[in-house]
Amino acid sequence: MKNILYFLTMVPVLLIGQYDFNTWKNNTQLPTYASLEPQGWTTTNAIFPFAGSGISKSDESPDQSSSCKLKTQSVFNQLKPAGITLGNAFIDYKNLDFISKTGGLAINGNLITFRIIYKLQSPLSKKAEVTLIVANDETSTTKFTKIITLDPATEWTTITTDITFPQYTSGDRLYVTINSPAGDIDGELFVDDVDIQETPSSNNDISSSKIPLTLSRNVVSSGHEVIIENSQSQSLKLFLITNNGQNIKNMICAPGQSILNTDGLIPGLYLLTDMNNISFKILVI
Repeated sequence: MKNILYFLTMVPVLLIGQYDFNTWKNNTQLPTYASLEPQGWTTTNAIFPFAGSGISKSDESPDQSSSCKLKTQSVFNQLKPAGITLGNAFIDYKNLDFISKTGGLAINGNLITFRIIYKLQSPLSKKAEVTLIVANDETSTTKFTKIITLDPATEWTTITTDITFPQYTSGDRLYVTINSPAGDIDGELFVDDVDIQETPSSNNDISSSKIPLTLSRNVVSSGHEVIIENSQSQSLKLFLITNNGQNIKNMICAPGQSILNTDGLIPGLYLLTDMNNISFKILVI
């Protein structure tokens, strides 16, 4: 009788949960197409198996300071039939600048963009969840939460999302967690040494490198004009690109004032960038 019960219990698990977990140890790179994405993404290389792998990997962000680490906590659970993945989940981020003094990261402005690249096999068609949280370490209070749903996908799939934060205070930190379809928390990521600054009061350049441009506004309605002020004595070539890297407009910004008309732009986040990838964010609503 015990053998019969064991057979009836284990066969569904074996059929649903058959997977070579050594794959996790070898599959540590982004899918090929992702490496061809437009510049501007900082890849975390943080790997989140949704269930059962028993490993927790944390890599330095490539080509950046060795003192900036992305940490994962070992909170992986045992294999569960409803939460199996075919691949890893990668989280990238934009609008985080490296701080030269500490090698850490600073969030400049009140908008940050996340890109999640993942594969998910869910036998019961259950969805996974990624939770983005801004919490304060000093007061242990949560200030912002956003949940992103991951649908089952057998091929590499990308989700891009923008999140807008409230005013920042000392001790604020950004956390990312991934919940598997089985409901267990399979990975938690937080960015170490993050200095979350207050939202700038003006639209002057907020990057680490100076650019002689200012914008009249960065949140506009479609059809409105944005005035660009070039304080340099020579013209600058600028590119207006979409959030996914598509170049939709080139313009020459002469010394003095130039006008960018947003007529025809669909709502979304755009970047106005120069040859050196120093950008302004323009949010069209």
